Amino acid sequence: MDYGKIFYEVARTFMIWGLVGFTYECGKIWGKIKADEAGTSRSFIITVRPYIGCITVIALLSGSIMASYGTHEEGNDPVHGDGEVVVDFIPTQRQTNEYGLTVFLKFIIPALVGVHAGRKTKTVEEL
Repeated sequence: MDYGKIFYEVARTFMIWGLVGFTYECGKIWGKIKADEAGTSRSFIITVRPYIGCITVIALLSGSIMASYGTHEEGNDPVHGDGEVVVDFIPTQRQTNEYGLTVFLKFIIPALVGVHAGRKTKTVEEL
C-alpha cells in the first residue's frame, strides 16, 4: 500500500474543498457588498451586476491559469523570485481550452451560489 499517494490524494481533496469554500465565501461577501450598494433599487442591471462582476473575475482568473498550462517554475528564490520556467509538455489549443474551461467551471459555480447567498442574506436582514 502506497501511503504517500493516499496522503497526497487526501491532502489534495481537502485543498480543493478549501478553495471551493474560499470561492463561495468571496462570492458571498461580494454579493453582500453589492446588495448594500444597491440599497432598495430593484433595477435589472443593479440586480445582475454582482453576477456579471463575479463571472468576469473568474474568467480572468481561469484565463491566467490557462496561460501557464503545461509549465512549472523551478529554482524560485523566495526573495527575488528568479525562477526558471520549465516546459513539461506543449499542450494543443484544445487541451488548453479544456483545461481553462474546467478551471472556470470549478470556481464559477460556488462563486455564483455565494453571490446569491450574500444577496439573499441582505434581503432577509432588511425584513
